[in-house]
Amino acid sequence: MKLTGKTIAIALVAFTVTAIASFATPIAAQTASVELLQVKPKWKHLDLSENPYQILYAKVRNNGTEPVWVQVRFEVISPGYPTAFYLSNVAYLPVHPPNPLRLEVTFEVPGPSKYHVAGILYYRAEGADWIMDGVARSLKQYFIAV
Repeated sequence: MKLTGKTIAIALVAFTVTAIASFATPIAAQTASVELLQVKPKWKHLDLSENPYQILYAKVRNNGTEPVWVQVRFEVISPGYPTAFYLSNVAYLPVHPPNPLRLEVTFEVPGPSKYHVAGILYYRAEGADWIMDGVARSLKQYFIAV
């Protein structure tokens, strides 16, 4: 086989793609099994005349073989208001904790409304990039009154 510039370029591209594919998913990320169990507000019927802040909770479990760092992005969906996004703190989640980890975020409520809450779980193992995994939606409707 005669080596030309074109055959060398093809061989380099093939090698580069193979090398990138073999390092694309770290071992730790492959062994993570993280689950977003629940997303809900602290108060199902919030009275703004008593408290203008709401607390959202998410419960997360790690059934994998590697500890991970987790974060939840909460979405508050309410007619009449733009969808609001809130991030929990990043927390360390060991393997098989005795109880699910509870993440929370506190936010100021924009006004009276009916709303739904959703959560998106992000996790990463040591040395890996963040992975979006799991969405939990509350099917219940919650109320904020004045």
